[in-house]
Amino acid sequence: MNEHLPHSIRSVAPELPVKHQHHGVTRVDPWHWLRERENPNVLAHLKAENTHTENWFARTGNLRDEIYQDLIGRIEQSNCSAVYPKGDYFYQSRIRKGQEYRAYYRKQRLIKGDWELYFDANEESRGEAYFDLGLLDISPDGNILAYSIDTAGEESYILRFRNLATGEDLPGRIENTCAEGEWDASGKNFYFVMEDETRRPDRIYRHRVGTNPGDAELVYTEADPLYYASIYKSQDSQFLFAVSESKETSEIHFMEAHIAKGKFQILFPRRPSIQYSVDHHEGHWLIRTNEDAPDFKLLRLPVNETGLQTAEVMVPPSDKVRLNDLLVLKDFLLLFEQTGGLDRIRVKSLRGEPEHFIEMPDPVYDLQESINAEYDTNFFNFTVSSPIRPSSTFRYNLKTRQSKLLREAKVPSGHDPERYTTYRINATGEDGVRIPVTVVHLKALGMDGSHPLYIHAYGAYGETVECGFRTSWLTWLERGFVVAIAHVRGGGLLGESWYQDGKLEKKENSFRDFIACADCLIEKGYSKAGKILIEGGSAGGLLVGAAINMRPELFKAAVATVPFVDVVTTMLDPSLPLTTIEYEEWGNPQEPEVFRRLLAYSPYDNIRETEYPALLATAGFNDPRVPYWEAAKWVAKLRKNQKGKNPILLKTNLDTGHSGASGRYEYWKEIAAEQAFLLTAIQPLDVPGS
Repeated sequence: MNEHLPHSIRSVAPELPVKHQHHGVTRVDPWHWLRERENPNVLAHLKAENTHTENWFARTGNLRDEIYQDLIGRIEQSNCSAVYPKGDYFYQSRIRKGQEYRAYYRKQRLIKGDWELYFDANEESRGEAYFDLGLLDISPDGNILAYSIDTAGEESYILRFRNLATGEDLPGRIENTCAEGEWDASGKNFYFVMEDETRRPDRIYRHRVGTNPGDAELVYTEADPLYYASIYKSQDSQFLFAVSESKETSEIHFMEAHIAKGKFQILFPRRPSIQYSVDHHEGHWLIRTNEDAPDFKLLRLPVNETGLQTAEVMVPPSDKVRLNDLLVLKDFLLLFEQTGGLDRIRVKSLRGEPEHFIEMPDPVYDLQESINAEYDTNFFNFTVSSPIRPSSTFRYNLKTRQSKLLREAKVPSGHDPERYTTYRINATGEDGVRIPVTVVHLKALGMDGSHPLYIHAYGAYGETVECGFRTSWLTWLERGFVVAIAHVRGGGLLGESWYQDGKLEKKENSFRDFIACADCLIEKGYSKAGKILIEGGSAGGLLVGAAINMRPELFKAAVATVPFVDVVTTMLDPSLPLTTIEYEEWGNPQEPEVFRRLLAYSPYDNIRETEYPALLATAGFNDPRVPYWEAAKWVAKLRKNQKGKNPILLKTNLDTGHSGASGRYEYWKEIAAEQAFLLTAIQPLDVPGS
């Protein structure tokens, strides 16, 4: 411990032990008091931790600022999005150097004229420490803008309506809404979703624009605490769909979008572990479902029928191809599929022409649908990038099969993709399962075990870590690092079974897979123990926390952003935002078996006296997903049990939530701090520990 550091930042947080007793197990939590958000001592402690972290960074010299300048030198500080059509207008967003947020423009399609600014997030955010734009949706007649904003990071949005002819907001506003909503066909009524006291989206309202928002009509309610409500509109704008959904089950209701006072009718009722998503095409429902199809199939059913027994199978189930989503156009059906760990787009003609696939440029890539707002069109916009190639947005002609480049991202400071290589290898898990690892590095790098290694992972909710281009990772690549993405179980890279094998009672597979990936990269000569940096956020922070408990000697340093690390305590508290709807992912610890299972891997509950790697944990004080106190308690306990000299640091953003800083420059400052921390660990400067 360094005597020149003030006592308040050398010490572990004060201990005020609280006993928790569940299922015959007593847990003593000395830092339970950090949950007391309104306690002035809590805020004082978080500020002291922030001061400690800033003092630590001050001793790294200019490294953080140098990395920040490198990072912003790689982004296009002034840029325009690809243009897309919708209704009578073309739309585009823009941002200029020095601006934190985007501005939104439109111009008429059939009349020559200038672009019209209809929403400037920079003006709207003036004076706010945090600003997130939830929805931005113009009515079908082009006259009224519905928009919602969050200025606290709590993911609770204020909904307003703006007359685009005058630029003035209509009277009234609606608070505590979600970041979603839909217009009816007339543009006179707007449907929005509201949350309950635990932030669970549970109600859908209909607001007639121009009337008192307080008179909005409740049209749909979801009472089950395991489910949340949402709303969307068919691609042809003919139907509105109200969805009740848990992590494993869904229920679909529908309403004709042109009926001003319509009522939602049940289409497909909930059945355990059966999921649906529905669209409409020429008098038929197109139904994506996992019934007897773990990786989903596509059915077609006339709208006057509701039973699936007579439905036509358009895309049969497959054990090699997962149907992730679909886009329904008048003459074409675009199927977003996943096979062999890669996304692809299959184009299926609805007029009898042969189907085909859209070709991709690299062996490892990230494929994203761009904005496609029209139904009667032969064009489709998509964006593709790879770990070594910046993103390009294309407009694809579905008839001629030709692509037109709409926008190509640039790296202003310079980037040559040909200097790098990217590919996949497989690690072998403890149970013999092959775990894909995406690897990126300079072509000239020899695999002699001497290189520092950066590993990123997530491994939850069936989400696949995108293998796209990240300018921030050039920080590692240009310094001779190997960069790897560990596609552990619990993610979705290899389909539904890959996800199911890393959740609930099989959750620890995610952690063992991650360690197996690190061991494999060592065995194959990419790096060695003690030269490995790891990073993960939210559920990926859980992965980091579990890994450093299991094999602390393997890793040199870690960054865990908004980490889910106090698993048992959080999941035992149904009053916390979103806890109940997470039961199907993690389990309900009110059940003794689940309690013991979570207790066996919860990072906070499994800290021991040992030499831990250097750690930077970050939190958002207003985070509704992972409470700030998880990271704060975790750091306090780690610091008390740390037997080595590696620093254990905490940075809490007191103005934000789960996603960190909202402005782009502030976001890059956060990334620069994380990278400076990791670089200092792997290339030590004369920096004192915590």
